[in-house]
Amino acid sequence: MKRNTFYIITSLIVLVVAVIIYFAISCGMPAAMPAVTASVIIAAITVYILRAKIDDALITDELISKINEKAATRSLQITWVILFAISVANLSAVLSMDNDFFRAKMLHMAMPLLINLAVMLLIYAIFRVYYTKMYAGYEGDEESD
Repeated sequence: MKRNTFYIITSLIVLVVAVIIYFAISCGMPAAMPAVTASVIIAAITVYILRAKIDDALITDELISKINEKAATRSLQITWVILFAISVANLSAVLSMDNDFFRAKMLHMAMPLLINLAVMLLIYAIFRVYYTKMYAGYEGDEESD
């Protein structure tokens, strides 16, 4: 199996498990929790078995590292934009509402997204400083002259 196929299948498995967890929680069924636990364990075992089926699983060269680096960076950038857009849209809706009950509910939905976004940006900045010191060998920003 090719590495990209593995990533697509793994993403679909994670999506299915997320949907199972969402329905178990939204329906408020504590009896469904063993099924949720089983689905997570089965998904982890399936991904582990599929990982062993990758043709080039043991080969990690500079190209694969560069592809993973670019994919991770682009994923974070897109996630930041989406979280920010959802938060701004949600806060705009909150400001235009007349109903205090719905305003409070919508505000409680927007704030975790903004907090998540802030934490992601903070973690990115920390790792950026760490790797700049590690690889560049100095404490200044590499773009400054």
